[in-house]
Amino acid sequence: MTGKKKKPYNYDSYNRTIRKSTSKKKNTKDTEQLEDTKTIKIRIDDDRLNDYETLDTSFLEGRIEKKVKKNSKIKQKILTNLSDNESLKKVIFIKKLFFCISLFFLILFVINVGIGLFKNMNLDLSINNPKNDTTVKKVKVKEVDDNYLFIGDNNLVRFNFEEYGLDYHYVNESDDERTTGDVLNDMKKYIYDYNPSIIFISLGFGDLNDNYSTRDTVNNISQIIDQIKDNRPYADIYIQSVYPINKNVDGYDDEIIREDLENENIVELNKELKKLSKEKKVTYVDTYSFLVEKDQLNEKYTDNGIYLNKDGYEQVIKEINKIVR
Repeated sequence: MTGKKKKPYNYDSYNRTIRKSTSKKKNTKDTEQLEDTKTIKIRIDDDRLNDYETLDTSFLEGRIEKKVKKNSKIKQKILTNLSDNESLKKVIFIKKLFFCISLFFLILFVINVGIGLFKNMNLDLSINNPKNDTTVKKVKVKEVDDNYLFIGDNNLVRFNFEEYGLDYHYVNESDDERTTGDVLNDMKKYIYDYNPSIIFISLGFGDLNDNYSTRDTVNNISQIIDQIKDNRPYADIYIQSVYPINKNVDGYDDEIIREDLENENIVELNKELKKLSKEKKVTYVDTYSFLVEKDQLNEKYTDNGIYLNKDGYEQVIKEINKIVR
């Protein structure tokens, strides 16, 4: 009878020893192989890193280029499809319309700014350009230095301003036969060209001497005032009364004025000029009152009964200096 062979006494111990020994050897071998693998891997990576500049990346660039082209085609396709959409067309139209309107208002704004700057330059083109003689440009900026204009007839011609030490800039625009009609017919020549800031109007005697009616004289002066306000709005306007006369004084010259001209005519005209000055809101200078004595020109203020002498002009300049100084 054949029975089971008995295991050696140390069989289990032997197997464990053998397995342990075999396992240990195997582990040792695996460790050595792993170390060799790591070493190889590190060596290969270092080599490739050193050669990164020579790597062939053309396949990547080709893919990127294809991707860009593909995206462009997709985008173009989307835009083509959207352009057929009516809603999108409306949106595009509104955007273009808004842009055009904005551009228009921007141009308009720039033009307005340019015009404003040009006006602030205080250029009177009607004076500088001979072609614009019939057109008077308005000057809206007041000059820093006052410019005085005295415009009148016979008495103003003999007014020697330097004799009384006037130290301001002035222009004496006068003539023996000057009338309100003469001035009204050429405002540019007699007023605008001087660009005055203060204007003394001493007119009326020439009108009376030429047999103008009081109504016509006052109406002409009224128009003169209106046109000055329109074209030189910053200018201050002063209306002087007409001086009295004295036919009873020795040396009276009856050839200077018409025979039927009397102080009553002058008084009537001055009354209307004072009323007009109040209506037009300009200053009335009553030189008649301190030159008259017993309803006629004071004898000490005249040598021929019509024109003022030095004493008479001193009275007038005192009144003017109250205004200009």
